[in-house]
Amino acid sequence: MIGAHQRAAIRNETMVSVAINAIVPTAIIWAAGVTPPAMLAGAQGLLAGMAKGSGIATLLMTAIVTLLIRKRVRAKPALALAPSELPPLVRSLPGNVVARAIIMSLVAMILLVPAGAAVATVLGILPLDTAGFVIFNVLFGTIVGLTMTPMVVMRALADERA
Repeated sequence: MIGAHQRAAIRNETMVSVAINAIVPTAIIWAAGVTPPAMLAGAQGLLAGMAKGSGIATLLMTAIVTLLIRKRVRAKPALALAPSELPPLVRSLPGNVVARAIIMSLVAMILLVPAGAAVATVLGILPLDTAGFVIFNVLFGTIVGLTMTPMVVMRALADERA
């Protein structure tokens, strides 16, 4: 069973990830002067932006968080989880950080891009103006952090190499 220390680690890392995923990519997009998408598909469309946003953010987050959690578990072995305590899909993630980051990045794109496209279509938010683009990116980054980080943290807490 996941204990209080592990739940706190999962919660804390998720909140940090949410803040980073919501603010940093949005700030980069704004600073670079990226034009808000006018359509769903295409190289400059919302789908491409969501694929890049979810894929790159999850790739980097997985690599960084995995290494940080492994270091924390080495310093405080009581944080470690037994692999048997993980949900089966999380337990099946590879031990290699690069392979795990790539798989998590693909999972994020497969799960989140269609969901984001469905929401954008149902709400009829395209074309986005600048304010709508900022809000969409903040919300999408938040969802990326909330959905992907707990899995990464749980798996890292159970890494046998830690």
